[in-house]
Amino acid sequence: DSGAFDDALVVANTNAEFFADVADIGQAGQIIRLERVYAEADVAAALLEFNLMRSMEEVSWGVLDLFGWRLSRRGESADALEVFKHNLNEFPDQYIPTESMGDAFWIILDDLEAAIGLFDKWLEVHPEHVMARRRVATLRAER
Repeated sequence: DSGAFDDALVVANTNAEFFADVADIGQAGQIIRLERVYAEADVAAALLEFNLMRSMEEVSWGVLDLFGWRLSRRGESADALEVFKHNLNEFPDQYIPTESMGDAFWIILDDLEAAIGLFDKWLEVHPEHVMARRRVATLRAER
C-alpha cells in the first residue's frame, strides 16, 4: 500500500541525512521509489521513473542492479530481464550491469551461449578483466 512506501521513504531519507558520509546510502530511497512505481504500474513505468530520477539526481547502475535482482528473487523474471537490459544500455562501460545481464541469461533464461557471448564481448574491450574471465570459465564448464 502507498502508506508503506511513504513510511519506507521517510526512513530511507532520514538514514541518508544522518549517514551522508556512507557511500550509496541514498540508493535505498531510490530503490523504494522504483518499487512504488512498479507496484502501482509496471516495469516500463519504473524504468521511466529511473530515467527521470537520473535526470534530476545522481543515480548509479547499482540501483537498477539491486532492483532487478529483487524482482528476480520474487519470481518476476521477465521484468527483471527488462531491468537488466535497461541497466546495460544505460551503463555499457560498467562491468556489473554486464555481469548481471550475463547472469540473467544464464540463471533466468538458461541460455549459456548468450551469457558467454556477452562476457566474450566485454573481454574484447577489457581483455585483462579477471572477473569476466572467471565467469566465462565457469559458464563454459557448465556446458
